[in-house]
Amino acid sequence: MGTKQCDYHPTQSAWWHCHTCNKTLCPQCIIRRKGNFQESESVFLCPNCNRVVDDIDLSHVIPPFWKRLHKCFVYPLSAVPSVILIFGLALLSSLFSGPGLFSLVIGFLLWAIMLKYAYEALRTTAEGRLHPPPLSEKALGRDFHLVFKQIFLFVVLFLFFVFVVVRLGPVAWVLFGLIVAIGLPAMIIILAIRDDLGQALNPVNFIGMPIRIGWGYLLLFFFLSILLSAPGALGYYFIQHMPEALQLFLWHSAKNYYTLVSYHLMGYVILQYHDRVGHNVDIDVLIANIHPEAFSQSMPNSTALAGDSQSELLNEVGILIQEGKLDSAITEIQQRTALAIDNPELSDRYVQLLQTRDRMDELLQYAPGHLKQLVVDSEKEKAMSLYLFCSQKHEDFVPSAMTLFKIGSWFNENGQAREAVKIFSRLIKKHPGDALVPKTCYRAAELLHEQLKSTEKARNILKTLIKKYPDHDIVPFAQKYLASL
Repeated sequence: MGTKQCDYHPTQSAWWHCHTCNKTLCPQCIIRRKGNFQESESVFLCPNCNRVVDDIDLSHVIPPFWKRLHKCFVYPLSAVPSVILIFGLALLSSLFSGPGLFSLVIGFLLWAIMLKYAYEALRTTAEGRLHPPPLSEKALGRDFHLVFKQIFLFVVLFLFFVFVVVRLGPVAWVLFGLIVAIGLPAMIIILAIRDDLGQALNPVNFIGMPIRIGWGYLLLFFFLSILLSAPGALGYYFIQHMPEALQLFLWHSAKNYYTLVSYHLMGYVILQYHDRVGHNVDIDVLIANIHPEAFSQSMPNSTALAGDSQSELLNEVGILIQEGKLDSAITEIQQRTALAIDNPELSDRYVQLLQTRDRMDELLQYAPGHLKQLVVDSEKEKAMSLYLFCSQKHEDFVPSAMTLFKIGSWFNENGQAREAVKIFSRLIKKHPGDALVPKTCYRAAELLHEQLKSTEKARNILKTLIKKYPDHDIVPFAQKYLASL
């Protein structure tokens, strides 16, 4: 099956299909809501017709494991818990490496803890969680019998070889060895996912899995073979040349590290081929790991009105815009938010829509508040552009005094002194009683004299400032500046 692309985001793979409007959708445009009484499962809705959508085969949205091998090797070192476990158990193993039954028992226990954690990593990876699990009771203690089941699995295979295969001759030995070697990853995966030793030893299962997965399983087997030999190669070429006190520690560290890489890799193969092996994947978990930004956008938040978040509304508005329904998009924003818009992107989008549709009355009414937020967020270019647009459309457009002062200052910084003086003049004229007026007068006088060479106008402004605000803190500076003109 070829990869399907989202109808609204052509660069994104589609995850769902809406039969009502025949649209394919990705996590960036889907609407996600909790669907049952316990709110443990999500319902995904089409943003166009608000109907429940159908899942598409998701195997094409999961990057193949051979394209993320570098991440597999980083995986054990990507979280503090796994790093602590790898090197902590290695240190203990090297300390209890002497002869005797006690050291043997401790060594086995430490190996078993690492193996149990590796099984948990396999399971969580197969669920779509691509970070090492925490050092919890679940990761280290629960289902510890899996370790003993794996040991028993090897014992059964050995006994079958000794009592059955040996009697059949050398050809059978080679054939049995080849089948076990290739099928062993499948046995471990089945044991981890289904927790059933009988199913893991069933040839129908451990031979059927490689057949269903195909050449991807053979590639997995190839990489696992390399990983299995990696600690030995590392020991031969590197570790044996280190100081003796470090050798055991590094050897056990390498063993723990490559064990975790191997089990994570097996878990990811199950995630990648979950549809072929009949493994269910929680789509919420998958989105959260593959598209975390889309996950947060599609999930209604606590500030939503009537169950609608403004980030969700932004997605719906984007769909309407792509379909050319600009007026409908404006109406949707107005009705759903009552223009109490907290989302900066949604506010930007609303302003752009009003500009595009030339709905100036609505724009001039909304723009002062939007400009104020742009100033707070230091969005200089957006604020300057919107101010020019609105002021050119209507000469009585008047944002707040603080907004005008900041925008005027930005125009000055941008080398547009004449426009800055116009804005400062508008502030003085439209907000005569504001506390910023004296400072604005002084700044305007500076620009007139130094940038525009209008010294006489600068003198008049300074004289008016000194006369009108004799007790203001800026007056001594104005008097000194006037004297220097």
